[in-house]
Amino acid sequence: MTARHARTDERLRIIGLLRDFHAAGNFGFSYDAARADRLARLAIADDNMVCIIVGEPANGVLIGRAALSEMGPFRFAEELLIWVDPSARGTAWRDLLDAFEAWAREKDCQSVKVSVQRHWRGAALSRLWRRRGYLPVETVFSRSI
Repeated sequence: MTARHARTDERLRIIGLLRDFHAAGNFGFSYDAARADRLARLAIADDNMVCIIVGEPANGVLIGRAALSEMGPFRFAEELLIWVDPSARGTAWRDLLDAFEAWAREKDCQSVKVSVQRHWRGAALSRLWRRRGYLPVETVFSRSI
């Protein structure tokens, strides 16, 4: 599969993928289609964000952003979410990540950050990231209040 930058006219399909991502994620809050639409529009239009899709029609999505570090003079890119429909898994993960890394290089980023939700295929994604040369850098703890 070839990953590519999403177009605005593909927004509805992306919103559906974000709904599926949310359903699989056990996030503890309700899915909000309007918020997903805003995220998709922003990721497509903002020069410091990216929305990459794979498949025809799209069956995988990666949304990320590029930013200047607050701690030093370097740019980094971070994946905000990645989702591939279970029926399309295989090389789609790699294709999305390849396209994201290429975009990060175009944005003059010196590093790329990816994440793992512990309750959602955490072990499998950790293995994938490690095979790609990613190393754990920090642990984030969260609790509901």
